[in-house]
Order: sequence, then C-alpha cells, then structure tokens
Amino acid sequence: MWLKLISRTPRQPKKHGLEMEDALWWTDWVIAASFALVGSLIAAARAEDKDVPVPQVVVAALALFVGFSVMPFGLRMVAYTQNAKIKNWWWVGAANGVASLILLSAVAAGVKVYG
Repeated sequence: MWLKLISRTPRQPKKHGLEMEDALWWTDWVIAASFALVGSLIAAARAEDKDVPVPQVVVAALALFVGFSVMPFGLRMVAYTQNAKIKNWWWVGAANGVASLILLSAVAAGVKVYG
C-alpha cells in the first residue's frame, strides 16, 4: 500500500491518488497461497523423510480452486458496480478476509509437511 501511495500522482481535490480498489489484496494473497502450497509440495517431494498430509493438501487445493474460480466470478457479480468499481469497504474487507483464509490454508498445509 505504501508503494502505491508514494507512486501515484495526487488527484485534485484529494491529497493522494489512491482508490478503494487499491486496498484489494485478495489476488496477491491467492497467488501467494499457490506458490506456498506448490513450493512446500515440491520441497516435500525432494525430501525423503517428509510425509505429505493428503487431507490437508486437498483442502488447500480446494481453497485455491475457490480463489481462482469462484471468488473472481462471485465478486464480479455482487461486489462491483456496472462501471467496474467496488461498491463499498465491506466488500474490500470480505474479499481480503476470504483470501487470507485461502493463504492460511496453504501455509497450514506447508507447516504440516514440515511440522
């Protein structure tokens, strides 16, 4: 957020160039969850003494499926106006909250591997 703030040209009458959509981090968190899960599975595959918890990995993979398919379409249908602006701060919090759960599920699967 800091980098966005200092890199944007201020718009009048605002003192900054940030928009409400700049607070949407859910896409970053879903992508980070993908890298976290894939990275831990690759590392576990290379290590001989690591067991991969199949149920937890399945849950994390399902969470990623939600993040990459259900969530974008659902947000487009209910959280955005006709001119492609997010409706209000509640939707920003909801999208980021769901994405944080997706990220936590991938991290939890990785922790279970290395537990």
